[in-house]
Amino acid sequence: MKIALRPFAESDFSRLIEWIRTPELLVQWAGPTQFTFPLTTGQLTGYLEESRSDRGNRRAYAAIDENGDVAGHIELGAIDHVNQSATLCRVFVAPQARRKGYCLPMVKEILRIGFEELNLRRVDLRVYSFNEAAIRCYKGAGFREEGLLKKAQKVGEQYWDTVLMAILHEEWNRAETDKTCGLPIQKRLTDRLVLLAATIDLARAELESPQRLASMLNAQVPDGWPPGEYDRAAQELFLGRLEAGGAGAIGWHSWYAVLRGTSEMPPVLVGAGGFHGPPDEAGVVEIGYSVMPAWQGQGLAGEMVDGLVDYAFADHRVHRIVAHTTTENAASCKVLECAGFRQVGPGEEPGSLRFETSRTRQTPFLDDAKAKS
Repeated sequence: MKIALRPFAESDFSRLIEWIRTPELLVQWAGPTQFTFPLTTGQLTGYLEESRSDRGNRRAYAAIDENGDVAGHIELGAIDHVNQSATLCRVFVAPQARRKGYCLPMVKEILRIGFEELNLRRVDLRVYSFNEAAIRCYKGAGFREEGLLKKAQKVGEQYWDTVLMAILHEEWNRAETDKTCGLPIQKRLTDRLVLLAATIDLARAELESPQRLASMLNAQVPDGWPPGEYDRAAQELFLGRLEAGGAGAIGWHSWYAVLRGTSEMPPVLVGAGGFHGPPDEAGVVEIGYSVMPAWQGQGLAGEMVDGLVDYAFADHRVHRIVAHTTTENAASCKVLECAGFRQVGPGEEPGSLRFETSRTRQTPFLDDAKAKS
């Protein structure tokens, strides 16, 4: 999914006005200041002049998709060249472009501009807590939560909580694609985990020895690895598929879940997950996951599933994700339900259950918030 950013222009005014159809949506996009509903060309003219000024502290962009269509709007505001910081704000995915995976590349491209072209050291943002799709997008780009402002914004008779998030230059560097033997390593970041897609080299190292895998992951590999049904036969199967599929297969088979290190504990490999293969002709993929026993019951499986779901739906080919678990595995059922899956019936194996989620079940990015409390 490719997105280019071009400077916001007068030609974008009518489009943006059409997108912002309610007072709640205006607050959700623009925050409590500067704009009033209904949005007008006069308000946007002043906004454009500020973004064009050499002395201004904002850069506003239209997001252009691979077909040349406008897919959204995004801004870096409060640019402070002394402290080398800025605020990511006024992010909007066009209604016709939602659920197609455009949010993440939009955010990644504006971060590239901020960190590479503007030489920033920190980018922060504020997002309303009910906007779960946006929060997942920002986490996928490397942002981490820094706090919560309870009932910070009154909209009508409701009060909205605001989540504070930020990413530093060095964190952005770590979130960007690495290179191993010329092949990209896909990464996904959650609150506590770094998810790494297996490459041929990583899969071979895993089969060779725990020490070799630990060296390549720069993380401890615990005794008893691997977890659950992710046994040696599964490892060999995934390696064979990676060898057959080449670079295009990376990200559609096994993933490693590494718990971030702290001042008291180094990074440690705590789980494995992934997909049974790339999306089929119907746009369906199947997900699986397992956490080492010592780290179960801490919400890490849920973080892993959320990260993998975000990865899958960032690919426009994926329309539905399925998962299977057993009837007695209540914890796994809860993980899937919390991630937006619903039980649709029995699985193919005796005693198994089939769960599914789809793009339409995921919270739409910047949806109308009138029903939110």
